[in-house]
Amino acid sequence: MRKLHYMLILTVAVVTFIFPKGNDPLQWMLYSLLSGGVMLGAIFMATDYATSPATPMGQVIYGVGCGVLTVIFRYFGLFPEGVTYAILIMN
Repeated sequence: MRKLHYMLILTVAVVTFIFPKGNDPLQWMLYSLLSGGVMLGAIFMATDYATSPATPMGQVIYGVGCGVLTVIFRYFGLFPEGVTYAILIMN
């Protein structure tokens, strides 16, 4: 299940670096990764054996989808944390 949480974290990092909300993209990327539940959600919630995909390609699609939805929910949603909702939707 390593590929899954790496893909989620990498996707959140890349998307927040490309579309920052402030002046410094690196600072915004690090803020997005290290504050909130991205790490917790990627390591513990998304890798649950009952709901996560078993195939390598499925893990990549699931991780990228969760990462993109997390950033969308954080940028345009009412809640500051979108990891939980992204994981539920991708399940």
